[in-house]
Amino acid sequence: MPKAPSCRARVAAVRWLDPVLLEVDLAMIEPPELAFDAGQWIAIPLGEKTVRPYSMASPPSERRLIRLCVDVKPGGSGSRYFRELGVGDEVRFQPPLGTLTLIADSTAPVLMVAEEVGVVPFRSILLAQAEEGFPRPMMLYFTAPTLGHLLYDAEFRALGSRHQQFRYRPMLSAPDPGWSGEVGSVLAAVEREAGELRGHDALLCGGGDLVKAARELCLARGIERKRIRYEKFW
Repeated sequence: MPKAPSCRARVAAVRWLDPVLLEVDLAMIEPPELAFDAGQWIAIPLGEKTVRPYSMASPPSERRLIRLCVDVKPGGSGSRYFRELGVGDEVRFQPPLGTLTLIADSTAPVLMVAEEVGVVPFRSILLAQAEEGFPRPMMLYFTAPTLGHLLYDAEFRALGSRHQQFRYRPMLSAPDPGWSGEVGSVLAAVEREAGELRGHDALLCGGGDLVKAARELCLARGIERKRIRYEKFW
């Protein structure tokens, strides 16, 4: 049986970003402020035997109101739960967990590779780094099948224009009528452009196939195994 949730929040806003993607803002009740590290997730019980993790899209500085971004396309219990959420509903969850975070005390450049909704924890990390003026170089390669799934694209572009230490490389895996940018394999782009990666840290998030291939590429390019952190969202 899942551990009893010890945190409570109330739905403050629900925004549909796409027919299958939505943001949910949660106003904290207990505790009044939620402490977490950028890149972590909360676990929401969806029944007696089912718990699902959902990453924070908001930075740790926003402790009273946390933001989740969820893909409800899979159609499982988590999708049904979020489709039915409305403003004012109470959400119970377990405290933040997860290791898809920046390595403490490291000043190494960071390579980030994200696929679709796997970019959500990276938004939390990047916003937190922006608050500090990006103290170290960071590069985000981000891929999605459609423009609608290229989450926070405009926001990441704006961060890249304001901060020289942050570079953003978006691309789609298939053509889209509204997209004039690059179409192709994000891993091919990393392999073509990243060069030697010895001395870097890496954060990887998305589907299992992409994460596995990106991890192998990072190792081949010289990143130490212990400096690669990843999460498979599906």
